[in-house]
Amino acid sequence: MTTIYLMRHGETDWNRQERMQGQMDCPLNENGRHQAAKAGKKLTDLGIRFDRVCSSPLCRAVETAQIISGRPEQEIITDPDIMEMGFGPFEGVFFVDMPAEMFTFFSDPERFPAPEGMETIPHLKERTGRFLDRLRTADPGGTMLVVAHGVALRVLLGHLMGPDWDRGWKMPLENCCIYRVVLQDGAFSFPEKVEADTRDPGKRVPLAAENAQTVLERIRRLDAARHPLIVAIDGRCGAGKTTLAAELAREAGYPVIHMDDYFPRPSQRTAERLATPGGNVDHERFLAEVLTPLREGKPACIRPYDCRTQQIGKPVAVPESPVIIVEGSYSCHPELWDNYDLHVFLDVDPRTQMERITERNGEKKAEEFRERWIPLEELYFAAEGIARRCELYLK
Repeated sequence: MTTIYLMRHGETDWNRQERMQGQMDCPLNENGRHQAAKAGKKLTDLGIRFDRVCSSPLCRAVETAQIISGRPEQEIITDPDIMEMGFGPFEGVFFVDMPAEMFTFFSDPERFPAPEGMETIPHLKERTGRFLDRLRTADPGGTMLVVAHGVALRVLLGHLMGPDWDRGWKMPLENCCIYRVVLQDGAFSFPEKVEADTRDPGKRVPLAAENAQTVLERIRRLDAARHPLIVAIDGRCGAGKTTLAAELAREAGYPVIHMDDYFPRPSQRTAERLATPGGNVDHERFLAEVLTPLREGKPACIRPYDCRTQQIGKPVAVPESPVIIVEGSYSCHPELWDNYDLHVFLDVDPRTQMERITERNGEKKAEEFRERWIPLEELYFAAEGIARRCELYLK
């Protein structure tokens, strides 16, 4: 019998900045090392000692394995089959800048293929399955630590859950989370989570996670007979709308639609239109292509507008789901308002807003936001009373 502890690595700077890492070799940050040390102490307090330690070859996983086990790097067995999924051209991209097809893929990877240039789910399943097959064949006995990554670990857990593969994919896996599996007579037990709070006791739960729970609780109180339920998350730029939507997608598996994909086309960007509250969005196309079909029970597609090429992209189907999230400024536009079941406004103070925009976009772009985009938003918020009208107001 072999007892296996599956873990995700500790935090990196890119985790904290909400950037796609994939197979980029990002090291742990100080908080990540603290998380690993705390998880290691938890396991030690439970009387757990490891006979073997295996890790992805990426340094953030190897260092986590070293801290947890107390072993030097040369004693860590590295296996490329449990490396993180390759995100290709999206490695290094901030979550807020991910294209719509990335969110669609992550919401239901069985139905929607990975965007071009990324590793595919069948390939990731195949290599993580090879890793489990080798363990099954060897069944070395004793206790083993395996350190992997968020997406790779989800797929490993999916394998171990059998018919419940989708459940494994949708599990929220925080840094340094731990799952225990027993291998006996060639069969793996169902994964069991080991509770080990690795957060800094002086830090609060991330605000996006708190806000996501608030939104989920309100969604549970909505009329489930209406299908799908559509939730709009509006609010000031830099408030964390995309981060909140991504948290809802991770927590509940809801697909996310981004209003940024409906930026006005060149012919629409007239002085007269932009002077109109809410004119800085192609609400006509969004209503026709997305909200109206959804409300009529018909298939809907997103056709994202690419600001660089000034072209409308290929259609991406909106996944079937009991709940669909629409995030972004102008999502609560008066022409769209009545199509939603819940309206959420996410606020941020001006100083924090500019700090976040500068960190995300740089000084030059931040100044453009200050002079151009923020005033248009504020005109819309004030004229339409969006914050006051929304059922949920969050900061």
